[in-house]
Amino acid sequence: MINPVVEDDCRALAEAVALDDYRGKTVLVSGANGFLGSYIVQLLSHGNRTRDLGCTVLCSSLSGASPRLARLMAADQNLVDLRADFSQPFSFDERIDFIFHAAGYAQPALWMDEKLKTIDINVTGVRSLLELARRDDARFLFFSTLDVYGDPEITPTPETYNGSLSTLAERAAYGESKRLGEVICNIYRQEFGVTAYAARISHVYGPGISLQDRRVLGDFLRGAMTRGRIEMRDQGQAIKTFGYIADVIFMIMRIMQGGQEMIYNVGGVDRLTIRQLAELVADVVGKTEISALEKDTAAGHIGTDPDEVGLDLSKFETEFGAVDFLAMKTGIERTIAWIEAEPADDKGADGAS
Repeated sequence: MINPVVEDDCRALAEAVALDDYRGKTVLVSGANGFLGSYIVQLLSHGNRTRDLGCTVLCSSLSGASPRLARLMAADQNLVDLRADFSQPFSFDERIDFIFHAAGYAQPALWMDEKLKTIDINVTGVRSLLELARRDDARFLFFSTLDVYGDPEITPTPETYNGSLSTLAERAAYGESKRLGEVICNIYRQEFGVTAYAARISHVYGPGISLQDRRVLGDFLRGAMTRGRIEMRDQGQAIKTFGYIADVIFMIMRIMQGGQEMIYNVGGVDRLTIRQLAELVADVVGKTEISALEKDTAAGHIGTDPDEVGLDLSKFETEFGAVDFLAMKTGIERTIAWIEAEPADDKGADGAS
């Protein structure tokens, strides 16, 4: 069944979003094993089990359902395991009402090792799924990224900023392919009338960031919880803005159900340096030392992102109202509670989803 921490998040989300829009509908979630995709699946499954939605959820992943997703499928017969590689052309015969395209390599350490496949997922995958949306008059939401802004000159960055991303940058395969995915979304929206959205998502944390996760919070939790020591890979001066996953999913669901425009920034408001993040984790876990290298040259993704990252969320809040963001200390406490409640066979979301 659902981890109790996620179940609690889903209970609150079910009260905040219009789950009845999915009653009797068919939803395709690409990247269903992944961090964000799995939360969408778990939320819809919660609606099936508690509100009798009868929503069929096509749970698409590269290698089949993870142990966690398989357990959920055993409890909810409306969940369907669908293997698909969205770096290749994709077609599907059954009618679909909603498509959440969350597939890809979300962890920088992974997509920097799979640059060409990352491009294909964000271009070929978007095109294939938009063809399905066009055929079935389905709503489509593309999980884009703050990386489309490159190294922005404006922080917090609004949707109107056109970006400062070099095609020669180490991160270009990710950010530029997401930008092209957005272009394709706009073509289908303008020329074919498809209801298509792109959510530019910032740093997300919460249940699903495991001790095996190679993102910064996963590294810090692993060090604090298993060794009592956080080893930072540089001095931690970069400034990031983090959003708790349930808050991010709330924003995504609201956009899918009634956004007036195509592009929205999605994220949180907790703004802190990487050093401050390490200190926060150490404080929550307790009995944790912190050390820092000048720079870890063995980790190719370290130091390739902008020095300061933050999104202007005023467009979303003007249209949908203010978001009651969860405090980050509470979010980290919930992440740790999720880790401690997870079965031993499935301690985190897959890197490739």
